[in-house]
Amino acid sequence: MLEIEEIRVHKENGNNAILREIASGEAHYISWAIPGLTYSSHFCKQGVKANADACKALFMEINNKNETGTLYPRAYMTFMPVEKANYYMETEAHYDGEYTEAEKKRHMNDALIANRDYIKAKKLYLDIRDLPNMDLMLMAMQYREYYSEMIRKIIEQEQMEIIDKLIIISG
Repeated sequence: MLEIEEIRVHKENGNNAILREIASGEAHYISWAIPGLTYSSHFCKQGVKANADACKALFMEINNKNETGTLYPRAYMTFMPVEKANYYMETEAHYDGEYTEAEKKRHMNDALIANRDYIKAKKLYLDIRDLPNMDLMLMAMQYREYYSEMIRKIIEQEQMEIIDKLIIISG
């Protein structure tokens, strides 16, 4: 049975604790490829000891291809594409409109397949802090419920029993 927990991480110590779990192979970090001063960019830089330009290039590739990308084996991290991303004062739309339900599910499914086939972590961190409008509690609750249910269904349908804990990181 999948255990779901939500944590609020605001300080560097919390991020560092999660990064240590990822580095040790205990957990898999999943978020969106949003460059700039974002949590996902910070985790990318820390996870593979890369500079901001390297993570920006990776995120551009993920977004331009509209495909989920993993940093495995360098880091147990996976990033999903976003419709729009700001590349240091240049807004580039990578998709015409919003993703359909099927596309969102495909992106998440690909992240979970990376875990099942390569990373094999029992614990997942889903970081929703960079998603739009996260300052509104209602929006945070909707994202949490939406993605929790999506992940639960994918795990059941794809028989990914290896995953026993989902931790949603919110702000």
